[in-house]
Amino acid sequence: MQRFTEKWSGTLNAIYETNDYNGIDRDDDLYGISPAIRFKPRKWFFLDLGYQYFKNDSNINLYSYEEHQVFFRASLSM
Repeated sequence: MQRFTEKWSGTLNAIYETNDYNGIDRDDDLYGISPAIRFKPRKWFFLDLGYQYFKNDSNINLYSYEEHQVFFRASLSM
């Protein structure tokens, strides 16, 4: 997380995961990245706007995919 000001911050998350399936000739490599920006107008309330990208690279083409998501989240915390 990187704080820009008292109310604005940003995050960058990344993932790499490898999955081997026992008894099946299938191997998957999952890659992902997710940048987001957060606005916190109150100590107990924040808003997130972000993007997520995932790619599953499988040796079986049926299970290979790419996923793009844009999200907006409002959260309350006590």
